[in-house]
Amino acid sequence: MALEQQRKHKYYRIHRYLDWVAGVGKPRFYQWIQYCSRVGFLAAVGFLALIQFCDPQGQQLPDWWTALLGWIHQRRFAFAVILLLAQAVLQVLIWTANWLKSYDVKKLENILDNVVASHFTNQDKSDHIYRATLFKVRSWPCCGKWLGIVARSGTRYSRKRTVFSINPNTKRYNTGIAGECWRRDGQTVILEIPVPKGNSLAQGESDDYKKSGYLDGIELGLMNVKATVFMATGIRVGGKVWGILVLDSTDPKQQPKSKPQERRSTEALEFAAVALGQLAS
Repeated sequence: MALEQQRKHKYYRIHRYLDWVAGVGKPRFYQWIQYCSRVGFLAAVGFLALIQFCDPQGQQLPDWWTALLGWIHQRRFAFAVILLLAQAVLQVLIWTANWLKSYDVKKLENILDNVVASHFTNQDKSDHIYRATLFKVRSWPCCGKWLGIVARSGTRYSRKRTVFSINPNTKRYNTGIAGECWRRDGQTVILEIPVPKGNSLAQGESDDYKKSGYLDGIELGLMNVKATVFMATGIRVGGKVWGILVLDSTDPKQQPKSKPQERRSTEALEFAAVALGQLAS
């Protein structure tokens, strides 16, 4: 039974690298496309100008230079077509990226700040951490799916490098509270995991925290914050789970103490998820 409960992030390092490439807001991959497009445009313009003067006939040039210019001149139409087609393809990719992948991260962060302020009352920021994180479902051929951070509240822990594995077919390949929430089709999850004072875990405590938090060992080892209170719910866009909203805190007093409190927290969290879904769509 213990083996069945052990979660595994099969492609952790690959997912973390791909998530870095995807970036936050406009993915870095598409920023590279924009850069290549500008370079390609300048190359196309420069080449079209060059071929007007690359006919070696009547020019006093070294033999090797004459041969090179002659070769280019004979194929000038093919070169021009290739460069122009490459430029057109890159431009289409840019338009597609801007349409599909661009998020207003500042607005998302403002919403998350408000969510933290409304859900975590009587905050003791001198001793505890209160966060809201928006994860988006991402995927790559042959590497499966994962949840990567799009936005996070506040200014602390702003690197946004956390990734969790998700898999629709194998339970153990869904990691973290976010991954478990996704596995349950975005159903709200509210959970408390006891953490010793000082945020440090002995071996036995580490195993318990890993199991209770649905974590792979490598994920636990790289965690900067070991929260005790978790609330997670799905973000739906077009009827599908687009991402997961996770609230976490190291303050155990933030855990709902009764069923009515838990119900109010669930309703408020799901209302915030609707607002984020509208902004993400």
